[in-house]
Amino acid sequence: MRLARTSEYGSPRASASQFAHLREQPLHKTLKAFQTKAWGQPRSGATPGTRPALFRLACGPSSPWSAAKRILELPPTVFAADQGLDGRKGEEPSRQVNLGWRSRLGRSLTPGFDLKRFQRLSRSLLRVLGVLVIAVSICGCGGDDASHSDSANSESVERVTPPKNTGTSRPGQAGLANTQNQFNPPVVPSPRKTSSGTALAEPASPKPPQKLFRPSYEHTEHDPQRLANLGLSRFNTKHLQLITDLPGEQVEPLAQLVDALQPFLEEYFGKLPPAFDKSEYRITGFVMDDRNRFVQARLAKADLLDSFHGRQIGAEFWMNNQTLDYYRQHLLLHEAVHCYMRHLPGEAGFPMWYLEGMAEMIATHHRGIDEPEVVPPPSTPPPEFTFNVMPAERMRFRGLERIIILQRDVKKNGVRSIAQIRALTGNDFKKGVEAYAWCWALCRFLDSHPGTKEQFRRLARSFISPPTSDLADADYHPPGAINSFFYNASANLETEWALFVSNIEHGYDFDSHAIVFQAGRPLEADLQVAEIDSGRSWQTTLLKVEAGKTYSVSAAGQFDLEAPPTGVPSPEPEKPAWISEANGISIRYHKGQPLGRLLGAVHVETEPHSMLRTIPLGNSTTFTALQTGTLYLRINDWPNSLAGNKGKLSVTIRKFAERVSQAPTAQ
Repeated sequence: MRLARTSEYGSPRASASQFAHLREQPLHKTLKAFQTKAWGQPRSGATPGTRPALFRLACGPSSPWSAAKRILELPPTVFAADQGLDGRKGEEPSRQVNLGWRSRLGRSLTPGFDLKRFQRLSRSLLRVLGVLVIAVSICGCGGDDASHSDSANSESVERVTPPKNTGTSRPGQAGLANTQNQFNPPVVPSPRKTSSGTALAEPASPKPPQKLFRPSYEHTEHDPQRLANLGLSRFNTKHLQLITDLPGEQVEPLAQLVDALQPFLEEYFGKLPPAFDKSEYRITGFVMDDRNRFVQARLAKADLLDSFHGRQIGAEFWMNNQTLDYYRQHLLLHEAVHCYMRHLPGEAGFPMWYLEGMAEMIATHHRGIDEPEVVPPPSTPPPEFTFNVMPAERMRFRGLERIIILQRDVKKNGVRSIAQIRALTGNDFKKGVEAYAWCWALCRFLDSHPGTKEQFRRLARSFISPPTSDLADADYHPPGAINSFFYNASANLETEWALFVSNIEHGYDFDSHAIVFQAGRPLEADLQVAEIDSGRSWQTTLLKVEAGKTYSVSAAGQFDLEAPPTGVPSPEPEKPAWISEANGISIRYHKGQPLGRLLGAVHVETEPHSMLRTIPLGNSTTFTALQTGTLYLRINDWPNSLAGNKGKLSVTIRKFAERVSQAPTAQ
């Protein structure tokens, strides 16, 4: 019966699918299953001649051809010994080798058993099994070789995001990002090739666009009656379930914020792809005035917000109540932005500065009723909320002191480079609010500057767009896409960034402060003339000054100098109040110099902070260059009123033969 059973499993008609499951088993289980298929039962041992070859044949990753060849070339004596046949009196000495490896099969044979016939059957059986295992290997089974497929024949699959994921963010004044990676999508190996390099399968068709899914998170609809018994209220909107213990007059403005924000997020990042579990996008927020009440209701942990004002996990967020109405709304919007970004494909790859900076930037908002000076046509009523705004006046953004925090930190510690901000970690956000202010400033700068605005917003939409066949995987995921953005940015981006944060004010005008960089040449003639627009920031003179040499500057002309904002809203914008020359006026000052005074700076391409050293010039003066670089000029004015100036100056520059001892130098 055992011989018949063995012959049945070793029949050439057996399909390769009988052995396809062996690659998924551990090594010892694979050999055990292999032996059961071959001999009808597990083996108690194996000879040194057959065991390594069987292992390599059944489990890889060595060549199945060489393993099969080794088995088939083994002598009959080894096969008999490995099959556990006992040596008995009267048998030839060659049949009594390796008697230590015995099996129940060998001990159960009768004296009339035909050993030579059994050996022939065994060798035929092993040949058949070798061919079957080789066929299974060729069909994609086993080992490290499966991962090294030919890219030309690789097949595509849908990018599937696992149904559940818990992202974490702690705003706090904003948040800590979650660094948990999403599972990688399954990969279909390409067809194996023979040793001659000829593919055994037809080439795959062109890769179709991959379908994306947004992460899915657990969502609980809380019972309003149970919440009411605990002294809590539930407010439901299309995209938000808000649970709070605040009075109704404070909750009403909060409940509508998320639904008002949703269209902006869909326009900025793009609409979220469908969820893997086909659930609707909906988040839950807990706004806590008495945190102990939520802890007792098992809706929050006691230490959840020890270090921050708010925290986001998956599709839920928690925040402490704030004393100022504006900042309470800002904090809720900040957490809502985190929730939306956590639903973007590949969200686990977002760096900290981008997560926190984008949440701070988009959550900075104002209401239409707070802008009385804006009088739109009756047919287009103002939007109730406007998001992603630059704070224009401090009093309208009470509690959001990002600009004040930056001004103090720059004065105390200097300007942080873009690389320093991109290197911020979670621990930096636990130390204070400075990290949030710097991340907000970087996102605000990139999103508003004319030279980076379009590319930065295209970057945000790339995270949600399905990758195409010509888009590299590293460029699709957030780290690669963000690195590519900075790699392709202007070489002078760091210079303009340093100028922005060193001069930041409420109502900063990015368009008037954009610089057109043009390298200058040494002064060849006796003089060089440049025309300077009073309504723009630094402008090139196309003159390359040399360190240690002295230059004479004289300016002619007048311009209208707009009065700086008074902080009191008015129905009509104020008209220019003063007429100034290059010396400026002594009524108002900015950074220690009269408004309207002509200033100079030397741009050194290898030193991003070189233009922070300004040179006061005025109507007529001389200066000695401390560095070799291109000379830039501008009118001294507040960043929020520079664009309102009208008029130009004609500036003449000459080079002195000798150094003048009293010449002013860069500050």
